[in-house]
Amino acid sequence: MQSIREEDFIAMEKGVWDAITRQDVTAFQALVAEDAWMVIGGMRSSGAEEAQLLPQIHFPPCVLSEFRVKALSEDVVLLHYTATFGGENSPMSDFAGRYYVSSVWQKRQEGWRMVFNQDVRPAEGTGFQ
Repeated sequence: MQSIREEDFIAMEKGVWDAITRQDVTAFQALVAEDAWMVIGGMRSSGAEEAQLLPQIHFPPCVLSEFRVKALSEDVVLLHYTATFGGENSPMSDFAGRYYVSSVWQKRQEGWRMVFNQDVRPAEGTGFQ
């Protein structure tokens, strides 16, 4: 199996977040498959639907940390990490706090694309072991 470089997938994942915070639809579409399942805030949408909503979403910058990368096959990679959003004075204070995020990347004809993404707030006092 070809070597999977963890730093490449972490960079692509950060690229998705950068596209979201800059509301850059073109950059988002270059990384996220149209048919991706995006489970965000308890709702499921496609990558295409999220791209359409992107100009209306005003996400504050967040800190991404505690990355774990696991190759599931030569063409599928799983990422899991923590995303932390600003505090009470943040423009989206309802979303402030820490989230666990999981995403799946698949190698397709056009290159690596995110095909699944889900976030969840962790229970208090939990963390990576």
